[in-house]
Amino acid sequence: MPSGPPLSERGAVAGLLDEAVARGAELVVVPVERLGADFFAPRTGMLGEAVRRCRDLGLRLAVVGDAAHRAVEEAGLRDAAGEGAHGGPLLVAATIPALAARLAGAH
Repeated sequence: MPSGPPLSERGAVAGLLDEAVARGAELVVVPVERLGADFFAPRTGMLGEAVRRCRDLGLRLAVVGDAAHRAVEEAGLRDAAGEGAHGGPLLVAATIPALAARLAGAH
């Protein structure tokens, strides 16, 4: 079950990332269900913008959920997600335990 309000608007995602920086976070984990369909639509550029913003802020964004891999691939950011396994700004995992395993393997 997603925790928090939907992040379906550009400003909502930017606000979440800004809040994470203000709190000293290095990783922001978001359930795929909190992200609207437009977030992954290539025409909106929202996912790409979030990845660039994370890179600029020194954050990593983890999208977690069963549909996360498919959504990221459809957005044309499979390469960015692959970089996440090696310290890049975007991580994608089906579950929190899978994310934890990826993070442990990246160190």
